[in-house]
Amino acid sequence: MSFWTQKLSFESHIRSIATSASSKHRIMKHALCLFADTILVSMCFWSFLLPVLEYCSPVWMSSAASHLGLLDHVVSKAVRLSDGLLVCDLEHRHRVAALYMFYKIHCNPNHALEAAFSQVYVPAWLTRLAVSVHSRHLAVPMCRTVQFGRSFVPACVQLWNSLDEPC
Repeated sequence: MSFWTQKLSFESHIRSIATSASSKHRIMKHALCLFADTILVSMCFWSFLLPVLEYCSPVWMSSAASHLGLLDHVVSKAVRLSDGLLVCDLEHRHRVAALYMFYKIHCNPNHALEAAFSQVYVPAWLTRLAVSVHSRHLAVPMCRTVQFGRSFVPACVQLWNSLDEPC
């Protein structure tokens, strides 16, 4: 199965993830009917459902919000099933995973992708923005399309730059 279509989108891949997660949600629903324990539902969510929704998320993070909404819908169904016991912000978890991968690549000078990353931002003029940025601020790559702006390197550079200095 191809991860991208002729339009270079991950729609079919996201739909297959949502389908797989929905089948695991049905298993959680049957477990709740059988055992009547919301803690068991919570454990099933963290063990079986969430890994499906998070696997290789930095690869397909450039997907459209409408496609990623399918995954959020599955999470919201699981939260309703657990009577609010679950708290999961899937978008936040995807951003943290992408930043973690970005950090590992950026801090390894021998990594094959390290050359594709932006260099440290050196301002040409001292402006309010230039004074307020942290010492590890990176230059944001120029993005001609919105889709490329949502892809791994530009999105992670923007997330990296939004962090505080101690982080």
